[in-house]
Amino acid sequence: MKTIKTVLSLLTFLLVLPSLTSAQLLGEWKNLKFYKYGKDTVDSPFDGQNPIVKVMVINGGATNSPSGLVLSVKCSAVQGGILNQFPNGGSLVVLKPGDTTYVSCWVIELYQKPVTPFQNGEFRTIPTEFIFESGGMTNRESYTVKRDFVLYYAGQNPTALGSARIQGAIVFPAKPYPNAQLSINTLNWRGSNLTLTPNDSGYTFSGVIGDRGDWYLGFSAVGYKSATIKVNRASAQNIRIAPEVSSDKPSLQYDFITSVQTLTGFWRGAVSESEKTVCVFPGQENWALTNDSSLKASAKIYKYTLEGQKVWEFTPGWETWGGDMSRDGKYAVYALYAGTGVGASYKGAFTIGLLDGLTGKELWKKTGAKVYESYEIVFSDDARYLAVGSTGSGQAALLERETGNTVWTAPLAGELEGGFGQVRRMKFDTKGEFLYVGSGDNYLRKIRISDGKIVWRTFVGAWPFVNGLNISADGNLIALGMKSAQVAVVRSSDGKVLWTHDTGNFDELFFSPDSKYAATYSGKHFNALTGDLIGRSSSPSIGAFTSDSKYVCRFPNEVELYALTGTAETLYRSSSRTSIAQKPGEQAQWGYLTSDDKYVVVAARDMSAPPQTGIAFYRAKSAATSILHQEHSAYSMPFIIAPNPGRDFVRVQFTLPTTEHISLKFYTSLGQEIAHIVDETLPAGDHTYQLPLAHYPMTTVFVRLQTPSFSITKPVQVLR
Repeated sequence: MKTIKTVLSLLTFLLVLPSLTSAQLLGEWKNLKFYKYGKDTVDSPFDGQNPIVKVMVINGGATNSPSGLVLSVKCSAVQGGILNQFPNGGSLVVLKPGDTTYVSCWVIELYQKPVTPFQNGEFRTIPTEFIFESGGMTNRESYTVKRDFVLYYAGQNPTALGSARIQGAIVFPAKPYPNAQLSINTLNWRGSNLTLTPNDSGYTFSGVIGDRGDWYLGFSAVGYKSATIKVNRASAQNIRIAPEVSSDKPSLQYDFITSVQTLTGFWRGAVSESEKTVCVFPGQENWALTNDSSLKASAKIYKYTLEGQKVWEFTPGWETWGGDMSRDGKYAVYALYAGTGVGASYKGAFTIGLLDGLTGKELWKKTGAKVYESYEIVFSDDARYLAVGSTGSGQAALLERETGNTVWTAPLAGELEGGFGQVRRMKFDTKGEFLYVGSGDNYLRKIRISDGKIVWRTFVGAWPFVNGLNISADGNLIALGMKSAQVAVVRSSDGKVLWTHDTGNFDELFFSPDSKYAATYSGKHFNALTGDLIGRSSSPSIGAFTSDSKYVCRFPNEVELYALTGTAETLYRSSSRTSIAQKPGEQAQWGYLTSDDKYVVVAARDMSAPPQTGIAFYRAKSAATSILHQEHSAYSMPFIIAPNPGRDFVRVQFTLPTTEHISLKFYTSLGQEIAHIVDETLPAGDHTYQLPLAHYPMTTVFVRLQTPSFSITKPVQVLR
């Protein structure tokens, strides 16, 4: 029976790993077996310039592995620097019998600080030591696993050298044949163009590639749809590319509305599309300013309309690395990281708080519980619950939103010794049945809301990055972009890892609205089910898919649109740019494109010389149609706008002669809808409605009353 359990516990992990052999075994210690994992030879830059060295760890014994195992990594080819290791912080969780994990480290320092410079075309063996320690300071034991790998350095501008010949033809549907380009690339390398030779049907091409299975041809030609074609040694002959005619260009264009200069950067944000507001949460280290106590004290949570008008601000303390707003905008929540260090070295009070989303007033605050030591706190879709994840105790807790009381804390007793590791990202499913938890022990978990039990857990390699945990619109897939420079897609029903890639970046992965595609922060576009590369964006930056799933929208310090497939041609770039990324350290950290494509909002991080641009707002040109010149219908209707008693609301009164379907909306002076009060069939007679104004900062609003045969718009001056 124990053997069956061991096999089952390994099943999900081994679905994406090669078979293990004795030749891959690197050593054994305390019932743990250490194996090679990943490539023995890394080609640079074909594999990118941030190779990751990995060792697989399996508990082959009959008891749990020792608690408190700590990992450090040394690389003899690096001159100084820090090798960032995973699991995060180098702290391994307890492995049950048969459990599998792997440990890894970045070796980007090989390029930044090599002991001796690399020469073009050089093969170099890189000795790397993974040092495992247990027993704490008083009874310390250690074991060293040596994992050598070979680095082939092809230089900064290499050609795709190799012995495998590639040849084929580009066949156009009609003359005249346009100028075309065909480049040979890998996932992490944008290569040089192949020579094209004209013929009667278009072009022929030929060249050589190395003996690897992840080459991609990038095709582009004016008037034709660009394409990305995967090739390997076996499929590199007689390639036929038949371009599709395309005159498709995005009609979307964006105007810069305004930006907000702030003293601190922001960790994340949340948007209420129904309320047309955004809430942003301060933090994200601000590396150059970590000792500026006065600056930290001034850090604020802000709520703005999507037009860039401030609704309220709240000063929580430093730093709110976790924060969220309910979908209807009625509530905001924050998790305060007020001290230094994590776990036992944490110096501050563990604090979470709930705010009134309309006013910014604090409704309740909870302090002291270990689970409040958090970088993550999120609302369920209906805002009935909150989930909070601990960075110290490795727990996830479900709280009642109204009271803040704890419903359950996971892992439940007996499920997992030592917790999950640092819980960094969580997402509720849209049905309110499950919570997905990504954590520092390299696993993703699906937890049942009703009782806190783990439905499945699956090994993904690291913890999700800032925006690195997303659920597809159909609910079937989970996207993960991780701090270890990897991305993965997991099937939500059973936790099966469908595919994974090393992308060489702190990465994020997000889905298209039709759930067919996924794109990364680093500018790669994938088939969501297979992981095949289908296109690129030239800007590594936060982004989103447009509502029709045809384009990828990027917003580094402007708004850019890219085709879903093929080469990284910029189809559109807004004329206005913000100062984001124009000063050292600053970059776009979080962004949002509304589901109707009308608004883009961006929050930046790492202020090195405050104040700097902290928030930027954009509007689609088509969204700015003014309502000021709309014509009234041929007949009139009694329509009265009452004064604003106490400046708190505007009252609208009207009389219907017959039963009518009524739409009653409120707009800004630019024609942007801020509230839709009525959208229903009403009986004949008098009707009265009112709009609270306290959380709208504008001085004028417009009221529009509309029926199938009548419309009228009137301005209202708001007393301030």
